[in-house]
Amino acid sequence: MDRPVVLRTALQFVEAGRFFEALALCEPLLRDAEETSVLRIKAAALAGLGRGEEAVAALQRARTLAPGEADTFVVLGCVLGGLGRGQDALGAYDEAVKLAPDGFEARYRRGSLRLKLGDERGAVEDFKRAAAASPELKARIDKIIAESGEPGSP
Repeated sequence: MDRPVVLRTALQFVEAGRFFEALALCEPLLRDAEETSVLRIKAAALAGLGRGEEAVAALQRARTLAPGEADTFVVLGCVLGGLGRGQDALGAYDEAVKLAPDGFEARYRRGSLRLKLGDERGAVEDFKRAAAASPELKARIDKIIAESGEPGSP
């Protein structure tokens, strides 16, 4: 299998909860050359196996290789949040937003975490910016608001 196919398959394995299989595909790729995309998939698989600190280490390596990649910080935020390190996760999402201010994923995930941490105003701000980046999400939010009968709904 060629490298892009292996990466897609590894990601599909992670999404299906087949973490051991995802790791088995990632390891040979990392022996050839370290790539941030492979390290992110490996980290997601490790986190799924309950090996969060190893996942953080893989993501720290990815940050070293490419410090300007917002996706790495989004995955790091997810892993840190899963470890119960909410403030650290928030810092990772903050960095992702700084690197990609109009990105959907970082804004949405940071908004979700802010809401969980009790920062409703910050969460609403992030959700609005995430909706602006995703027409599908904006349509869903507008529908929810309209169905709620709130004043000012579309």
